Amino acid sequence: MATALTEQEIKAEFIVDPTFQYVPNRHDWVERQFKNSRKAANATLPDGFPTEITGPSVRIVAASTLLTWLYELTEDDNTALKAALDNWKSLNLPLSKLNRTTFVLPDDFRAVTESWVDKLLHGVGFVQLRGFNIDDYSREDALIVYAGLASYVGDSRISNVRRGVFGHIYADESYQAVDIVSPAQEPVGQVYHTDAIPGGNIASFIAVGVAETGGDSQLASIGRVYNDIAKTRPDIIKTLSEDWVVDIGNYNGGKPGAHEKRPLLFHENGRIIAAIARRSVTGYGIWGRHKSLPAVTEEQKEALDTLHFLGAKHGFNIPLRRGDIQFLNNYEVFHAREGYTDSAENHRHLVRLWLRSNRIEWERSEFLKGAVEHVEEKEEVWNFEPLKSSS
Repeated sequence: MATALTEQEIKAEFIVDPTFQYVPNRHDWVERQFKNSRKAANATLPDGFPTEITGPSVRIVAASTLLTWLYELTEDDNTALKAALDNWKSLNLPLSKLNRTTFVLPDDFRAVTESWVDKLLHGVGFVQLRGFNIDDYSREDALIVYAGLASYVGDSRISNVRRGVFGHIYADESYQAVDIVSPAQEPVGQVYHTDAIPGGNIASFIAVGVAETGGDSQLASIGRVYNDIAKTRPDIIKTLSEDWVVDIGNYNGGKPGAHEKRPLLFHENGRIIAAIARRSVTGYGIWGRHKSLPAVTEEQKEALDTLHFLGAKHGFNIPLRRGDIQFLNNYEVFHAREGYTDSAENHRHLVRLWLRSNRIEWERSEFLKGAVEHVEEKEEVWNFEPLKSSS
């Protein structure tokens, strides 16, 4: 987020609550649980919300479902990707035309990509690809291959920061406190969340660099977290299903204090849809919650903390290797990140793509439907290297 504000001016405009910051404090959470649970002894689920979510995404755990979410690219796959890149280059088309009709894969490989989409929509909700020969490519060519392959998973790309096709997620030591609006800019852990994708429903990344230590990808089933809360504290589901004042000004250079009112949790036909980015409520670093916005209630604080701590309870880690590619259903799977340490030789750097699949048709809530309808065709910026102020 580019800013002309000084650190002193930021601290005057944005309020940092020491008991409710981006990184949850377990002691504060337990205290809120004790106070709020007594008031919610006879609470019931809000109308329409299911008592339990079932299905493959609820059953995801690290080891027992390994073969359902990990795909090892074969040498034939890598040969096909190289041939697709060479063919793409021969077409001499603008990058905006990169899609599944111009990045041509053989029929057997296309069938494999369909199996990935099935996992995203009807299975565990994510897939991890391993074995991409990233060292055979320049940075630009590797990202073109990644985007070309992603076009078989999503029907369209959604712009990241400043219209960039890619979001670069890495720690930049040149940033000062006034520049840092997101944990993505530091080597710290990230809480369990979903991405705020305007009109998109699939989040993905490729690991172009990995940390010296730490930096695991962390995933958790939203359905599993929901079931735990619905069984023991239905009042928290009610809180999440009510309107929140969500800060959208602290994103992508937006106007400070800009906001929207919406729930964080929706339901449709027995499915639960989460749209939860904690920093849009808490802020991050010295960029706290804007002073013009209403204070977060104790019930809301407990609800957000509960999502993270139960995500951690039900989640698991996936150590990353250079060249790994991950696709996940942003409505059914929470993701987080382990803190990490870089070195001169190993520097964690993920490159993110946001995608929209037209086959995910269960987004009927007013907020999500509106987000889809207001996605505009815009000129893409193919930022093979980071655009500063990325969040």
